[in-house]
Amino acid sequence: LPQPERRATHVHAAAIGAAHGSATARLGQTSAVAGVRAEVTEASPDFPLSEHVMVTVDLPPMCSTAFRDRHASAGAATFLARSVGDVLNSGHVLDSAQLRVREGELSWVLHLHVVCLNYDGNAFDMCLLAAVAA
Repeated sequence: LPQPERRATHVHAAAIGAAHGSATARLGQTSAVAGVRAEVTEASPDFPLSEHVMVTVDLPPMCSTAFRDRHASAGAATFLARSVGDVLNSGHVLDSAQLRVREGELSWVLHLHVVCLNYDGNAFDMCLLAAVAA
């Protein structure tokens, strides 16, 4: 069987000057920008520092007609944010020990925000690529 063509992939780091880390990613015609803001956070019963990367994903109506319905867009964005967050917090991508300032007391928390600019499929791959590059 013939192999399907792979989508062209492009990544550019340092896309947003005000962010601690950022990148744009493009997979074929699907593109996104991701920005990271880092802050030191104190452990508390409400925030036990088990997740060091907090992810939000925006799928605005301008990126695709598929996201003109707010409910569909919000559901897909929530699913993508949780999925990308699960991967980044799993320990296979990012070693959370490197983010600890004082064991059990203080830790760096990374707030990652991904915005889809154009959607043509592969939203998860595009979000994860932009997130890791940022």
